[in-house]
Amino acid sequence: MTVQVTLRGPRAADLFGSYAEAFARCFGRGERCAPPPLADVCGRVLRGVRDEDFLTLSDDLARRVVFMLDAQALGDLLGRDGADVLAQIGYAPGEVRALVGRGVRFRLVLVPQVEMVRATWDALLDLVAAEYPEWGDRIRAAQATLKARPYAQAMAGGGEAAEVRAFLERALHVSPLFAGDGFTRRDGRAVYAEYACRNRPLSEFASWCLIEFPVTG
Repeated sequence: MTVQVTLRGPRAADLFGSYAEAFARCFGRGERCAPPPLADVCGRVLRGVRDEDFLTLSDDLARRVVFMLDAQALGDLLGRDGADVLAQIGYAPGEVRALVGRGVRFRLVLVPQVEMVRATWDALLDLVAAEYPEWGDRIRAAQATLKARPYAQAMAGGGEAAEVRAFLERALHVSPLFAGDGFTRRDGRAVYAEYACRNRPLSEFASWCLIEFPVTG
């Protein structure tokens, strides 16, 4: 499968066309490609099995908060192959193999800049509490513990902190690697600035772009 680009909306070619062309041209070459100007744009990697899974910023329609990449991070994805793109944004090799084995496909979505917060513990938990008000009191009660303890300690300690941490992992895919410092992780090291925003359908955007790319596990 080759890289496939879908542009939608009156300004899609102007906003995303140069980047999409560079992504397709440089894909898998293993060398860094100079990114074209990408102002007022953000994005994320979507995954799904059916085309219907790519209609929102997450294939999970119940998910209310998603993580986003800024223009600088998107530029650094140019030239990588599919597995390396996923590794750069925090996927573990075993997870990629399992997803590919289930027939999961991956698409990079580009949208105009949305209102988002840096994914630090405080900002993320405030956003999640606002979007999941039924968890608000529990999140605020566990906030100090979650900030102070790594994943293993928070889970081993049990109680409210462990339950909230499990909810974040289950509902938002906040992985055990999440450090709450506003950066994605690869092999334990900080890679990209990470942001969070409200999930929404792509139809809310006047223009958007989907770039489907092959991944071998």
